[in-house]
Amino acid sequence: MKYLFLFFSALSSLSPTFSEPSLEVAREFNSGQCIMGYLSLNGEAVCYTLELPYVGNITDLSTIPAGTYTGFIREDGNKGWRIELANVAGRKNIQIHIGNYTAQTTGCTLIGMNADPGQCTVLNSLNARKKLQEKISPLANRSIQIKYKN
Repeated sequence: MKYLFLFFSALSSLSPTFSEPSLEVAREFNSGQCIMGYLSLNGEAVCYTLELPYVGNITDLSTIPAGTYTGFIREDGNKGWRIELANVAGRKNIQIHIGNYTAQTTGCTLIGMNADPGQCTVLNSLNARKKLQEKISPLANRSIQIKYKN
C-alpha cells in the first residue's frame, strides 16, 4: 500500500494544462472490503478514492465496472457539489462525492485528502471536494470524461 501514497505524492507535484476535463479513478488497492486509489484530473492527482468492492455491478452493493463514462456537475440536494456519471449500464445516480466510510456509499466513489486502507476510510472529504471543485469549475461547462481503471 505504501506505493499508492508515494505515487500520489509524485503526481501531486505535476501541473499540466488541458482545456478538456478528463478524470481518472485509478484503483490501486482492493482489500475485499473496499477498493481504494486516487482520482486525477488531466494527469494531476487530486485526492484519494474509496469504493465498495466489485460485486457484479449490483445496485447498492457494488462499485461500477472499469470503463470510461461521461459525467456532469450536480449541486442540488444535501450532498452539495458532486459529479454524476451519466452512462453507467444498469445503474443510476452513480456519483463522485464526499464521504469517509463504505457505509456512506451505495456504489458511488467517495473522495478524501487522506486515506487509511486498513480501516477502508478516506478522511478530509470536504477538503477533497473543495480542491476538485476549484480545479474543475473553470472546465465544468463541458461534459467530463471519467475513466475507471483497475
